[in-house]
Amino acid sequence: MKIVHFTNRDEMHKFLEENHQSDEGMFIKFDKRATPNKLKSEEALEEALSYGGLTD
Repeated sequence: MKIVHFTNRDEMHKFLEENHQSDEGMFIKFDKRATPNKLKSEEALEEALSYGGLTD
């Protein structure tokens, strides 16, 4: 599985728009630094759920 990093929620949204049909999984790497507009885990969860993208 590949590791991806999104700088913000919009970037993740665009990625999912283009790739939501793929069955390849991914790990999301989150920024620990206090940067404005960074992608937060709650936002990533909301985006993933909007595309039905959570499996175990």
